[in-house]
Amino acid sequence: MMKREKLMEKLIANTKDGFFNEGENFCSSYKGSIWTGEGTYSLDGEWEVFNYFSEDYAEKNYVMGVYKPFRKIVEDAGWMIECHDPGTYFIFPNE
Repeated sequence: MMKREKLMEKLIANTKDGFFNEGENFCSSYKGSIWTGEGTYSLDGEWEVFNYFSEDYAEKNYVMGVYKPFRKIVEDAGWMIECHDPGTYFIFPNE
């Protein structure tokens, strides 16, 4: 599993206008997680990374509101993504 700081660097490098912060800055019980959400785009600026209302039922571009290439980066690093609310997502170690 990739360390949090290294994963945050990788996510920043693979997104445009990305917001990534330590989860404990949102809530102390989210210690060790990464806090992120709306306003983050794919590097080409074409896709929102988080789109809770995507209605992509066939999961061509989004899985549970998360852009598939971004989800792959996170999962390949040994982490998982959970939705907190439509504009707030957390990335947790997949232990």
